[in-house]
Amino acid sequence: MTYCPPRIILLLSTLLTACLPVAAKETVRLASDEWCPYVCVRDGRISGGFVVEATTRALGTMGIRVEPMLLPLNRAMRQTLAGTIDGVFAPPEDAGLRPGPVLGYSRACFFTSTRSSWSYRGLWSLKGVRLGVIGDYEYDNGDMDAFIVSHRGNRHAIDFSYGTNAGTTNAKKLLGGRFPVLLEHELVMYKLISEMKAEGRFRNAGCLENTFALRAGFSPHNKRSGKWAAALAQGVARLEKSGELARLRERHGVAATPGDGKPRVQSLF
Repeated sequence: MTYCPPRIILLLSTLLTACLPVAAKETVRLASDEWCPYVCVRDGRISGGFVVEATTRALGTMGIRVEPMLLPLNRAMRQTLAGTIDGVFAPPEDAGLRPGPVLGYSRACFFTSTRSSWSYRGLWSLKGVRLGVIGDYEYDNGDMDAFIVSHRGNRHAIDFSYGTNAGTTNAKKLLGGRFPVLLEHELVMYKLISEMKAEGRFRNAGCLENTFALRAGFSPHNKRSGKWAAALAQGVARLEKSGELARLRERHGVAATPGDGKPRVQSLF
């Protein structure tokens, strides 16, 4: 019989334990609508996307299982604020939730049909322009979001779409002439264009200066929210240290810093 010193046995045991996934001890329910490549849907269910995958993997390292739920964002927000579900993938910045750590950043841009020559030059260039946006979405946590709120009651200035397919609805509205300019997050719009096989029909007319922080947020009325937010922060730190989060960002084309304004996918225009 081969003799193994106790210290070697302890070392082997530690290495084996480190290689094993942490068994899930509890489940957290996080909801959102389709917002690919951040929240992606297949067959009526959330199937992945950068925010979903990063959150799920980070919490998984802490023994917490994520149950994704497909809901319109406004409904997901209402239920989270009421405490009937646990949280939201990629919520607005000032939504009143307990925020998790920033996972990456998204830039929103203005899109027109290829027949248009309009370009975004600042808020003043939106004067007299009807703009298509998604209700309850946030675009820059700054002047643009304030502009949308201040014009919410003016149907000649802002056209709102809602629901789990609001992005596709807005793209179709633009092509149908319902409004001349659409505001959408850059990578989301590129994904929509590809899915609609509409390359060459849209034009990027300029982007917002401020970016939107991607994260998950938890219900302020759930006593476990603080624990989940802290666990997510620890899990994200682990993913950062291992390089897994950087690989996820690279695979989905997501910016790691707010100042990175370079296009991260091949232009479709």
